[in-house]
Amino acid sequence: MVIAIVAVLAALVLTAVSGVRGRSQQIQCLNNVRQLGLGLSGFVSQYGAYPLQVSSSVDRSLYPEHGNTWLSSISLEAGVPLGGAPGQTGIKLSTGIWDCPSASKPTSWGPKQLYIDYGYNAHGLGVGAVGLGLGGQFTGPESVQPVKESEIVAPSSTFALGDSLWGRGQLIADGGAFGRGNSTGPLPDTVSTKRSERRHADKATVGFCDGHTEAVPLQSLFADESDAALSRWNRDHQPHRDRLTR
Repeated sequence: MVIAIVAVLAALVLTAVSGVRGRSQQIQCLNNVRQLGLGLSGFVSQYGAYPLQVSSSVDRSLYPEHGNTWLSSISLEAGVPLGGAPGQTGIKLSTGIWDCPSASKPTSWGPKQLYIDYGYNAHGLGVGAVGLGLGGQFTGPESVQPVKESEIVAPSSTFALGDSLWGRGQLIADGGAFGRGNSTGPLPDTVSTKRSERRHADKATVGFCDGHTEAVPLQSLFADESDAALSRWNRDHQPHRDRLTR
């Protein structure tokens, strides 16, 4: 009987400790996203546009203030090193505010696969030339034009960046990007829904275009098909449900 009671008490203590650790990690992640959001806001305030997701040599000749990727643009603005060059393989960005304490590179990922804890709402509901996010608008086969600050219809309701989770319905991949799956094809082979759900107890840390952060339920991000839920991905604040995968 005594042993049973001790076992129950031990289980309760472990559960409490685990809960405290989880809340602490989520608070740290919220702070990271808030700091990244400040770097993003600083860039937008200075240049009147959002960082390009990826900037080629052609784009950089037109927009020299943009780095190779959105990562480097925010890194320079926030004054926080990435811990590895954008495009470098086989690393996990794990310096300061780039490191989510609840995320870890899974062993199933190859040594040359880049794991990123936070992603950018580059596409919204759509990719490439039809992207509705913040990462740029295609103006030609080799050039992308930055999204202007004035194009964000509802900054307080529009996602800017968040935990690197890419999902559709009940399927969620982690470590690559922040976005909602669409009609461009299947999710990556690195689908890891359970890992994503455990990261922050079925929620994701998200920063909005006005700079505030929220812990948003995964269901709302990736499965909810209401106008309100879909509109938050797109800079024109329209649901564009025709771009959902059926």
